[in-house]
Amino acid sequence: MNGSIAAETQTVLQFANAYSSMTFSIKGTKDGQPRDLTLSYSLVYATSTSYKVNFVYVNNTVTTDATMWATKGGTVLALYANGRNYTNGQAVTDYLANLMAPIATYYGFGAELATSSAYFHSTGSSTMTVGGDSFGVTNYTANSPNVAIPSCNGDSYYLTTYDMSVGTPSGTTFVIIPYMELVGTETTSGGSASISYVIQITAFTVG
Repeated sequence: MNGSIAAETQTVLQFANAYSSMTFSIKGTKDGQPRDLTLSYSLVYATSTSYKVNFVYVNNTVTTDATMWATKGGTVLALYANGRNYTNGQAVTDYLANLMAPIATYYGFGAELATSSAYFHSTGSSTMTVGGDSFGVTNYTANSPNVAIPSCNGDSYYLTTYDMSVGTPSGTTFVIIPYMELVGTETTSGGSASISYVIQITAFTVG
């Protein structure tokens, strides 16, 4: 995964091409402290050269509303958040890191893991319902109860529990990860922390 804002923007735009709206839920704890995040996006329009996307980001009880205009290549043209226009590069970067990183990281990390037989294997198929849509998914779990996983952005994870479901809803060919559960330790440049998360896609609109 590329941690740059342009790469994260492109990931979000890839989602928006296939799903005009989507809601992500991230619930759990980090070092015992509760985490309760909800991130929704909705595509306002897409032209041959640009996109306009609305976001609602809820972190515990703090809500951020934002609108992003971006080129198809992932360059952010403008950002309007909480009643203000942001043109300063760092301010835009900070906002977008909060708004889009959960989507980019979740999708990229999950896709890496699902295709890595060194760490994970399929446990079979089932049907999952998200909102009013039911579709088939392939379920994955860790090869062993304790697995160490390096991540491409320099972070690493030592997981005691890992489960994930991957599927493609009707009407699109774009694969999503509607469910992921991970428990263990996350190590970043800032140190190590115990984590326990359930990450879900709770709603989407195809097209």
